[in-house]
This record gives sequence, structure tokens and C-alpha cells, in this order.
Amino acid sequence: MISFQVPPDLALYSGARDSSRPGAAPPKGVITPGAVKYVDFAGKNGFFVYPRMIARRAAAAHRVLNRGESFKTAVDPGAEQLLFVWKGAIAVTAAGRQYKAAEKDTIFAAGPIPLVVSGDSARPATVIQVESPPRSGEVWK
Repeated sequence: MISFQVPPDLALYSGARDSSRPGAAPPKGVITPGAVKYVDFAGKNGFFVYPRMIARRAAAAHRVLNRGESFKTAVDPGAEQLLFVWKGAIAVTAAGRQYKAAEKDTIFAAGPIPLVVSGDSARPATVIQVESPPRSGEVWK
């Protein structure tokens, strides 16, 4: 499971807020009904969170790339994007340079910059792509 909570609630992630345990820490702040939604992205190959769905300030995609397969993206001025490699490896080309990321590595880019992301391992690479704010005019596929 991946959470996009900012700032992160470390007590939640450590299990200290597990309500099934006696003496669990109570939630902090205001809890907004519907603010948390579980999204099963494993069956998606593309965006699974975006402004027309549930997120106002971020978009996230689940990508599976075989060796040599690629997709193009861009980071708008003032925006940020990260590419988290869940499995396999990727190569990212940006401004004439190539960056490599293996399993559990993250590539972070601040715009403006175009990126080409390619599968770079014998087994398919599974990548979680997150951009904030979402690109204007992006086609959510």
C-alpha cells in the first residue's frame, strides 16, 4: 500500500494507531469523512488517481514496462514528479543525461523538464509515477 499523506503520520505507518490494539493512539486533527480512499492500482497500467477522480493536487499512475518499452512525460514549471521503482529497473533520460533506478529506488524531477522513462531489466519494471500538481491538459489513461 502507498500513502500520499502530507505530512506523513508516522504513528499510523508504524502501527501505533491500529485501532484493533488496546491503547492505540487516537487520530490527530480533524478527520474528514471520505478523505481516505483505497484504490487497487495493480490492475491498472496508467493513471489511477487524478483530479477528475479523487485528488485535487496530485496524479498517480501505475506503469509496467518491459525492457525497451517506454513512455514520455514532462514536469511543468514549478511542478514535481517522482518515479518509484517497485520492481525491476528503469532508465530515465532527461536533458541529454540518463539516470538509472533499480528496485525500491526513486527518481525525483522538478520542472520544467521532459522525461523519457524506459524499462531496463530482464523482468518487467513496475513503476509508480506521481506528479504534483497534475499536468494541465494531461490525458488520463
